[in-house]
Amino acid sequence: MLTGGYFYRSEFRPDQAFRIFNTWLGDPGKLVFLEKVIDVINKEGLLEKITDTGEQLISDLTAAQNKYPQYVENTRGRGTFVAIDFKNAALRDQAIKELHLLGIHCGGSGDRSLRIRTTLTFSKKHVDIFIEKFNTMLSSWK
Repeated sequence: MLTGGYFYRSEFRPDQAFRIFNTWLGDPGKLVFLEKVIDVINKEGLLEKITDTGEQLISDLTAAQNKYPQYVENTRGRGTFVAIDFKNAALRDQAIKELHLLGIHCGGSGDRSLRIRTTLTFSKKHVDIFIEKFNTMLSSWK
C-alpha cells in the first residue's frame, strides 16, 4: 500500500529522525499520499470499473481458450488479476516472448501459466488491444 505500512501505529514510530522505515512500520508521510490514492479509487469507482473490465478479460480469454484448445486452457481470475494456462512451459515461454515483441507486458507464473496483473486504470479498450494481440499470436502458431 504505497509503503504507507500495513500495520502503522504511532507507538511504532521510530524516535530517531530520518530512520529508514520498513514494510511493517510504515512511513507516516506516505500515509498522507496513500489516503489520497484511496480517495481517488473511491471517487472514480475504480474497483467497480476493474471488476467489469475483468469480466470482459476473462470472457475473452475463455473464448480464446475455446478457439485454441490445443494451446491454452484454464482461464481464471478475479478482476484483472487473471491467469491462463498453456499446455506446457515451452509454449508459455514462447507466448511471453512473442507478446513482449507485440508490446504486451506480461509474465509467467508457476509451471505453465501466463499471468496478467493490471493497474486499476486498465479499461475495456486495453482488453481489446491485449486480446487482439493474444489471438494474433495464437493464430500464427498453426
